[in-house]
Amino acid sequence: MCVCVCVCVCVCVCVCVCITVEAEYNYLKNRAVYIYTQHVHENLFVRRPSLS
Repeated sequence: MCVCVCVCVCVCVCVCVCITVEAEYNYLKNRAVYIYTQHVHENLFVRRPSLS
């Protein structure tokens, strides 16, 4: 499933744009989750000595 937010002159071009956008969205989403998870681990690692 891909969403097109553009007026396409050729169906082939529209499909290629959709696949690229979807791939970039998934990459950015996975990247954001990775950064968020890493950030949480860093916070836990930093706060652990303070709690003890």
